[in-house]
Amino acid sequence: MYKDYEIKLNAILDKHKGVQKVDLALIDDIEKLLDKGLAEKRQAEKTLRKAATDLREGTKFLADAASKSQKALKSAKELGIAEAVTLFTVRLKEAKDFEDDMLKASNKVLDAIEKL
Repeated sequence: MYKDYEIKLNAILDKHKGVQKVDLALIDDIEKLLDKGLAEKRQAEKTLRKAATDLREGTKFLADAASKSQKALKSAKELGIAEAVTLFTVRLKEAKDFEDDMLKASNKVLDAIEKL
């Protein structure tokens, strides 16, 4: 069965001698484009990994802000300063929310890299 295809293909190629040269040029062009595409993919992965790392590093500051807000909130409650309690409660929530958002974003970036 394959022999029949080979015979037919050879007959077609005999009629069109230039086809082989064109095909070889196309193969080279395609290889070069694929190589460039893969190089861009690798660069994008590197950039995304750095972004994920930067996001995780940023959470350290937010965790510190949350810790300090928690301490300040405790002091404000002990002193009975209602305005300060409200302020530090809001700041504590902001720090925790931002930290959670940054961790989720970092994880999504890492998941996206795995799908590449």
